[in-house]
Amino acid sequence: MAVKPSYGGQAVVNGVMMMGKENYAISVTTSKKLVTKTFPHRPLSKKYKLLGLPFVRGVVNLVDMLLLGYKSLMYSADVASEEEYEGKMKWYETALMYGSVLFSLVFAIFLFKFLPLSAATFIDGKVILSSGLFNLIDGVVKLSIFVAYIAVIGLYKDVKDLFRYHGGEHTTINCYESGLPLTVKNISASSQVHLRCGTTFLFVVILISIFVYMFVPKDLPFLYNLGLRLALLPVIAAIAYELQRLAAKSSSPILRVLLTPGLWLQSLTVNTPSPRHIRAGRASLQAVLKLEEKN
Repeated sequence: MAVKPSYGGQAVVNGVMMMGKENYAISVTTSKKLVTKTFPHRPLSKKYKLLGLPFVRGVVNLVDMLLLGYKSLMYSADVASEEEYEGKMKWYETALMYGSVLFSLVFAIFLFKFLPLSAATFIDGKVILSSGLFNLIDGVVKLSIFVAYIAVIGLYKDVKDLFRYHGGEHTTINCYESGLPLTVKNISASSQVHLRCGTTFLFVVILISIFVYMFVPKDLPFLYNLGLRLALLPVIAAIAYELQRLAAKSSSPILRVLLTPGLWLQSLTVNTPSPRHIRAGRASLQAVLKLEEKN
């Protein structure tokens, strides 16, 4: 029996984006109808063999998805507000996209690197810690900030709806991967938890960072310590990507146990979808499947 290719995507403004091998589709719910549009896109890891190698593809795909995700959000915001989409980003929109991604990365570094390391360094200054305990505190603070952050933003009405589209994406993918027809009933009955979810990926990144940072001497000057941790981020992301990818294909109980807390965290970013949210996920996946069948 042939193995189905892996599909995935993300929630966007009033809709869902689904990614295929060489195309992606975005379905957005407007006040009048459900608008679905497809776009060509071949990831760099597919274009160039070197960038598709294990432990290289993870970082490449992460950057690719960050840029594609922001572009999809901008498109969906235009469609949701029922403004005419011109099909091509203006130069200032491209600049805004890269600027926003850069700002997001700087903010994430401050939130998940600078603050946890500052907390561990402060405690180490009061009570001398072993390297293991120092890095464990860094990891616990990092995880606490992550959980608190998504819990707080999840209180907003618009974000709650975004998380329901996230649920529509997960249930649609799970229904497809289980081989059931993509009916609203079947999709509604499918699991809202998915092993390849970005929320779980971020948990795996935090988990792997605790182990990798064990090799970073805690007594380095603060800025050197921070710089080294940042330099190791691509390594951590690459390991996390391969581990999550392996867990999605493997039935290993050890891998499942390691990822279980990351699956629990999805309850913070995935809300139960209504038929409206499900139809957006189904429409975008069907559009991608139709294109790939044609090709």
